[in-house]
Order: sequence, then structure tokens, then C-alpha cells
Amino acid sequence: MVTGYREGKKLDKLDGDEDHIRFQQADESSSKVDNYGLDITLAANAPGDSAWPMYPNGSLIEELKNGIDVWEDNQVQTLQKGTTENNCPSIRAASNDTFGFQLKNGKWLAASGSFCWTQGLSTSFSYAQQRDSVQFGQTVELLRSLKQN
Repeated sequence: MVTGYREGKKLDKLDGDEDHIRFQQADESSSKVDNYGLDITLAANAPGDSAWPMYPNGSLIEELKNGIDVWEDNQVQTLQKGTTENNCPSIRAASNDTFGFQLKNGKWLAASGSFCWTQGLSTSFSYAQQRDSVQFGQTVELLRSLKQN
């Protein structure tokens, strides 16, 4: 499924002027397990991080020729509440030690994919199976394919 949004409003059909696109395997209301989702957003500002920074709790797994770095959550994370094991990692676009990638036109591209992309979703896959999944691989290939004029 592909859904487009503009200024936070869901569009009835894609028209090429979306500022947010969501790719998902199935509707989240009917498929709660192993339903991978990928959000891609174009915005005027860099995507923010939470009050407790996530960036150090992950690793850059690949630096792409187009300048985008591919970031993944680490399995073991040190959070404000202590050390925990992450059972559902996300994969994100990054650059210069921050999430997102600044485009030549000044806008920021943010991309984030996970099997747990919204509350209530889960996965039966192990951490390693998610990292090695076709879905994570397709996300890397999509980021690799992005080019600027």
C-alpha cells in the first residue's frame, strides 16, 4: 500500500506534490504482525530527535554514493531509563551525525522504516531477521536510488 499526505492530510490519490509518503505491506487495522512500513517525508527543517537522543543508539551501516547514510538501531541500547534490548529496529536516512538528509533545494528528506512503525504493531522476526529482511534491503535500495538534479 502507498499513501500520500500533504500538510498532514491524507490524499485520495497520489499527485506528485506529496510531502509525506507511507509505504506499508498491509493495512495496519487488519495486519498487526510483520507489517513493514516506511515513511518518507520532505520538510523545511531537519527531522528532530527525541529528548533522549536516539542517534547514539544506532550505527551507520552504509554510506551511499548519493551522500545519504543508512542508520539502524542497535540491538542493545542505553536509554535514559537504562540499558535495554531492542527487539524491533528501525532503519533511517541520516547524514552528518543526524537523522535526515539535506537536499540541494534546502529541504530535508527523512526516511524511517520498521516492522513496528506505529503503536500496536509487532513482529515475529528476530532482530537479525529484521536487519537481514527483504524489506530492510529494499529500503536501502530505495535510498540508494535517490538522485538530485
